[in-house]
Amino acid sequence: MKVRRLGSAPRLRRVQLVADQQEFATAVGWVAKGLPHRTSTPILLGLLLTAGPEGATISGTDHAVSAPDHPPLPDRC
Repeated sequence: MKVRRLGSAPRLRRVQLVADQQEFATAVGWVAKGLPHRTSTPILLGLLLTAGPEGATISGTDHAVSAPDHPPLPDRC
């Protein structure tokens, strides 16, 4: 996975994420399996993608259950 920051201003948070579709789908599926299928507050259910120079990780939560980070996605520059 390749992560590249777009823009030079400190307040810009845009990044370009280039990932293999199969690897990304596997990572999202791995985290989603740790989350409940039914939750009392669906608005709180979500995935978090954290990207930086070293790569990207995916984690999830519904504020009652937390799925751990997926191992960092491989860098394919």
